[in-house]
Amino acid sequence: MSRVPSGVIRGEQTLCLQWIEAYMTKLGLRWEMRSASGSSHTADLGLVPPYSMIAKPVVCNKPAPNERREAVGTPGGSRTNNRQIGTALVVCALLTAILAAACSPGAPAATPAPTATRIVLAISTNTPLPSQTPTPTALPPTDTPLPSPTPLPPTDTPLPPTATATPTIAPTQPPPPTEPPPSSTPRPPRPTSTPTPQPRPPLPAQEGGAWDMEAGFQPGVSPLGENCPGWAVATGWAAFVAPGTPASSCLNENKNAVNVHSGQRSQEITFDFISAEAGIYRRAEAIPGHRYRVEAWGKHVRSQSPVELFLGVDLTGGEDWQAVSVSWYPWDEMEEEVWVHTQVTVQASGSAITIFLRGRHPVAVQGGATLFDDVHVVDMEPDD
Repeated sequence: MSRVPSGVIRGEQTLCLQWIEAYMTKLGLRWEMRSASGSSHTADLGLVPPYSMIAKPVVCNKPAPNERREAVGTPGGSRTNNRQIGTALVVCALLTAILAAACSPGAPAATPAPTATRIVLAISTNTPLPSQTPTPTALPPTDTPLPSPTPLPPTDTPLPPTATATPTIAPTQPPPPTEPPPSSTPRPPRPTSTPTPQPRPPLPAQEGGAWDMEAGFQPGVSPLGENCPGWAVATGWAAFVAPGTPASSCLNENKNAVNVHSGQRSQEITFDFISAEAGIYRRAEAIPGHRYRVEAWGKHVRSQSPVELFLGVDLTGGEDWQAVSVSWYPWDEMEEEVWVHTQVTVQASGSAITIFLRGRHPVAVQGGATLFDDVHVVDMEPDD
C-alpha cells in the first residue's frame, strides 16, 4: 500500500473519530487510524490502490498528552484552508461515481485499467468541519414491565335503587268482526229493468160499413133448423138463436127507410106470436188498458108484451153469448116504435172485445119485431 507524506494536525477541534470514519466511508476512501501505543483501526472504503490513505487517530475534544493527530497530506498541512478539503472531497466523489458506473452490470466487460494517481489530502484543522446532526439511535426495548393499575377496594355503600318502569296494560279491544269469505256460489243475475212501454196511440173509431150494417147481408139458415124464409145476417156479424115457444126467431135484412137509422139497411129479428131470444155479435179490435165507448141504436114494434133490448160486452173476446165472461147492460131507452140509443164504457184487458146485441120477447103475442143499426166502438185511450 502506498502512503503519502503525513503531517501533524494540532488544535482543540472536536472532530470525533467516528464521524470522520463514517464520512470517509461514504466517500469510498480507505481510512486507517493509529495511536501512540501502536494500536490501529482500518476501515475498508472499497478503493483500490493507490487510492488509500493512512492517518493516525484524532481525539475528540482535548487531545491526550501522549497522542498526536496525523492526516494524510503535505507538510505544513495545518495551514491548509477549507477550500482544499472541499476540492478533495469533490474529486473523491467524482472518482466514486466513475468507479460505480464502471462496475455496474450494464457496463462493457473490457474496461481499461485506470492510471495510478496519487491523491494528497490537505486537511486544515483551524476551521471545524460542518457537523451533521447524528441520526438518533433507537434504544433497545427494555423488559421493565409497566405498572399495572391497582384496583380500588369495593365499598359497602349501596347504590340508590333504580326506578323500574311499570308496564301499563292497555285495555284489550275485541277484534273487529271478520266478514265471511264470499261463497263460490255464483250470484243470480240481476233482473234487468223492463222499460216502461210507451202508451200506444188510440185506435180509430170502429164505425160505419159493417158496423152500420151497410157491408151487405149473408143469406143462410136458422142454426136451429127451423123454416125461416129470407134468412140473412149482416156481413161481419154472426147470429145466435135460443129455442122459443112455439118457435124460434128468424133474422133478415130490412130496407124500409123508417126502419133504418143510418144508411140503407138494418138488421131485423122477428118475434111475432112467439116467446123467444135472439141476436147478433162481432169482435172489435182493442188495446189492453184502453177504455172503449160502445154505442148502438135499436127499435122494436109495439106489442102487448114489449120487447126487452140488451147490449153485451165480452172483454175476453169470446163468442158464446151465454158465457159468464159476457157482461149485459139493459138498453138506456125503452120507447116503442122509435129509434132508441144506448152506450157503455169498458176497459179492454186483451187485444179484442166482443159486442153482443140481444132482444127478448117475453110472451108469444102479436108484434114485437126488433131492428139494430149504426153501432160505434170508440177508443178513449187509457184512464189517467
